[in-house]
Amino acid sequence: MMLESTLQAMRKSIAYSDKFLAGTYTSEPYSGSANVEDVLQLQDATRNFSRRWPEKKDPITQSNLIESEEVLRFSIVRKNIVAITQSNLIESEEIESEEEEVQELIYQIKASNIRYRDKIANQLITLFKDSKEEDPYSSGITAGSLRNFVNFLELYPNVKYPSISLTPEHNIYVSWRDEYNRLFSIHFLPNKDTRFVIFMPNYRHPERKIRISGITTVDVLMETVAFYRVTDWIFNER
Repeated sequence: MMLESTLQAMRKSIAYSDKFLAGTYTSEPYSGSANVEDVLQLQDATRNFSRRWPEKKDPITQSNLIESEEVLRFSIVRKNIVAITQSNLIESEEIESEEEEVQELIYQIKASNIRYRDKIANQLITLFKDSKEEDPYSSGITAGSLRNFVNFLELYPNVKYPSISLTPEHNIYVSWRDEYNRLFSIHFLPNKDTRFVIFMPNYRHPERKIRISGITTVDVLMETVAFYRVTDWIFNER
């Protein structure tokens, strides 16, 4: 560069008291020595010039940089994909394990001494298949809810055949209705609790109904509703 060669010539002249070489920035005759301030200004000018006109980067280096960025992006995306895949795999294994438990519980009903066991088991199988068709990524029936229902059936094997359905959360929901328009419904939750509701005619106000509801564990459910004589319409005569 011209500025750099001029700076070198100036430095040389300072060392050897020579005149500037031809082609420098001054047309004045050389006085025999260079002004130090001029040298410093020329150095600043050289640095500023270099900043304004940086050396061209090696295209190979730029290519390598782009390639490295692409590799880094691919690595990040791959890690995310692997993480998502592992998460889906764990979730899939949990659903599969829950489905197996549901099937075992249905088989347990079939092998029990529960009245209407075959009818109840077949209805559960139908509900399971329909639920899986609507939501293939679910377990069909919540295993904890079904386990709770099985406990109820084992505690009260003489119960009449109920209307069986599933809630939007895939929990078991059963109900009994009699000829006097009395209704008893149970929602079997996965945590051993049950939500129950009772509807009965209000004999003093025929246009109205009596509604009783609550939450309790399955093992004390019938004791809780005994006052309302629910057993009169949900149990078979022995």
